[in-house]
Amino acid sequence: MEPIIFEPLHSGLLTPVMLAVFTAIGLVLIWYILKKNKKERNNTYQKLWAMLAFFAVLIAGGFYAMNWFMGERVGEVVIKEEGIKTAYGDIPYEDIKDIVIYLDRKSSPFTGFQPGAETKRLLIIKNDNTSLSFSEGNYPINEMIGPMRKRAGLE
Repeated sequence: MEPIIFEPLHSGLLTPVMLAVFTAIGLVLIWYILKKNKKERNNTYQKLWAMLAFFAVLIAGGFYAMNWFMGERVGEVVIKEEGIKTAYGDIPYEDIKDIVIYLDRKSSPFTGFQPGAETKRLLIIKNDNTSLSFSEGNYPINEMIGPMRKRAGLE
């Protein structure tokens, strides 16, 4: 059989690129502020702006690092004869326990469930009880589940 390829709906690179740009702008701003008036080192406003720029770089850099380490990996999903290839790696069909669509409802202890605050996720549950999650915001999960379940022999 021919492999079935599902491309992500978007690349997922906008946030890390924007955070990297803000970090670079902040670093240039710090350099400019500190080099601007070398002989006026006691200028309080200069130190204040440099400190604010440093904190902006620290926050943007922290967001960038967290996004890179903890972010959802977005890449093409290929349903092949021997398994499913994802951005998380290759998964042979014999390692798959179930493939389901899960309705992720976001709630808060202060406001309760907000209608419309839900996301559908495609979960590939493996035999070792770990799972891979694919959000409907990134993938056409309604079209993906049928071929995945059929090839994995779960229908």
